[in-house]
Amino acid sequence: MRFSLKTMLTTISVAAVFCCIFFTLPSIVAIPLLGLIWMLAPPALIAGIVYGRGYGRAFSIGCVATGGVLPIIWLYSTMAFAGAFADLTSLTVDKETAIYVKLSFGATFVLMGMSGLTSMAVRWLSLRLAEQQPGPAPAPIQSPADYAVLQRRVTTLPANPSSAEHHGTEPTSEED
Repeated sequence: MRFSLKTMLTTISVAAVFCCIFFTLPSIVAIPLLGLIWMLAPPALIAGIVYGRGYGRAFSIGCVATGGVLPIIWLYSTMAFAGAFADLTSLTVDKETAIYVKLSFGATFVLMGMSGLTSMAVRWLSLRLAEQQPGPAPAPIQSPADYAVLQRRVTTLPANPSSAEHHGTEPTSEED
């Protein structure tokens, strides 16, 4: 596989931002930021389905297909989020609860990514199998004897040469 420099730099940048959110930012900033990313992901994925082509569309469909499992993780994340910010007067977050919230968001994003990559792999495999299996050879077209192509139109041939004038065609004979 070959990747362009743009793809590699984009992937590394996204990974660096997620590492920053998960490991270096304080939990009071990181958890709402993860929630914001969570809320912006569905519109971006749906736009990828509508406007994307090829493997990008397959990835978006795969990510959206995890929607059946995500509400369960979201419920857990919401309960942990509420527990993390139970005491808003001090604006501190319990470290153990913050770890659970970050892990639930991380598990959600990993599940979505794996599902999208699985859809891309299935698309690649189906295209590869379609290329390897040759279809049946097309049968040569046999034109019936009573049809002819005249001036790029298919028309019926007259039964006798004298009726050719009625169809607007000239009889073909070797006497002319």
